[in-house]
Amino acid sequence: MTTRDNLSEHLEEGIDVKSLPQTFQDAIEIARGLNVRYLWIDALCIIQNEDDHEDWKRECGNMASIYRNSHVTVAAAWANSANDGCFTSPDPGVVIGPLMMRNVSHLPLFATPKNSEDFPILTRAWTYQERLLAPRVIYFSHQEILWDCLERRTYHRRRQS
Repeated sequence: MTTRDNLSEHLEEGIDVKSLPQTFQDAIEIARGLNVRYLWIDALCIIQNEDDHEDWKRECGNMASIYRNSHVTVAAAWANSANDGCFTSPDPGVVIGPLMMRNVSHLPLFATPKNSEDFPILTRAWTYQERLLAPRVIYFSHQEILWDCLERRTYHRRRQS
């Protein structure tokens, strides 16, 4: 997280990836895997813990543009905190089993998955604009990966044994 106290250090020395919460580390790996060169994470790009919220107020005006112009938004749909990560297994190299891919274009634009306990992110008000404005969102949950974009909604679901 970026604060006034560590802002200079972050800008001058960078941030050690290993020091970041697991969800941020996973998002970096996902971005690398998609060949996305730049990653915007609000807790790193907006100064946190300010009494006057000056930076947040300034950056809040840019949020619509950030999401609308993003390549893809990565959502750790099942995570309750930044420490939980995007993946069911903490090791993204672990194979979680065969995946089935299905097109589900018949879903309404803002449909929610049946297993809403796998998607607590959708219950948080501040994520609504991400979902509304981002051209593409990849949701990672316990059981599935959901690709949501303006043209198609597709998901990979673990086969139940």
